[in-house]
Amino acid sequence: MEADEPRVQAARRFRRLIYGEHWIGRPERGQLETVARIERRHLRAHHRRLFTARRALIAVWGTSIRGDVAPVARPAAVTSWKPRCPADPWPPPSSPPAATASPFRADRQQVHLCLGHLGLRRKDPDFAAVCVLDHILGTGPGFTNRIAARLRDAEGPGLLGARQPIRLGRPLPRDVLGLHRHQPDKVDRALVGFVQEIRRIRDELVTPAELELAVDYLVGSHALGFERAGRRVTYLINRERMELPADELEQLPRRFAAVTREQVREAAHRHLRPEHLCLAGGGPIDERGLRRSLERALT
Repeated sequence: MEADEPRVQAARRFRRLIYGEHWIGRPERGQLETVARIERRHLRAHHRRLFTARRALIAVWGTSIRGDVAPVARPAAVTSWKPRCPADPWPPPSSPPAATASPFRADRQQVHLCLGHLGLRRKDPDFAAVCVLDHILGTGPGFTNRIAARLRDAEGPGLLGARQPIRLGRPLPRDVLGLHRHQPDKVDRALVGFVQEIRRIRDELVTPAELELAVDYLVGSHALGFERAGRRVTYLINRERMELPADELEQLPRRFAAVTREQVREAAHRHLRPEHLCLAGGGPIDERGLRRSLERALT
């Protein structure tokens, strides 16, 4: 079913454009031609290579850690777990040298578009400013973000499902991503509007009202994400994986609150790069038309 689904195929092509041969660019559930060849020996070799003590992190969050967990987690309890050498880490992905496009042609009424480029690491010093930038540009609550206002309201009907999250929070750089579902005759206008908003936030200071709204939302919602113990213990693991400081949980809201309009513009200059945009589309569109649409948006 996924092989014929334009939305799924556009997203897969987009990830391949962004990440190339890096493992992040592969479908999570594999591909038919490769999964069918997997044998038991492959699984055992994969397990021996990756599931080793040197790669393990154990995190606990609760009220009875000493009595219930400490005896299990003490070194003597895991001596049978062979340390082995950790697997060679993959190098981080690198951005394509220039803007590019990839289509998946399907007989549908709408075109699904994915537009973006490689993003930043979670431990990047600009993380807080980029979070604020992201909420102003594309993932703010309701219709307060610029992409939604531009593509849903100002440009009229036919521009649907527009959102622009900058994927954050991973050890490796993730993609800056825009997803749209459009009528075929609206594709050019959607892409032009998207690129113009990227350039505007790079060139102009955001308004004081936009900054205040984004900062208030990020600071106010920060603690809500850690109400459950499962979320807290996941954070502890990710803090180690991402090499974050021990006080990151307490300091991040303060960094959100300290972001200025100038810092948002500077972060946009460093991390939003129209010349590296990758475009993937699924629906009634071909490669020539998709490339031409991207070229028009970038001129």
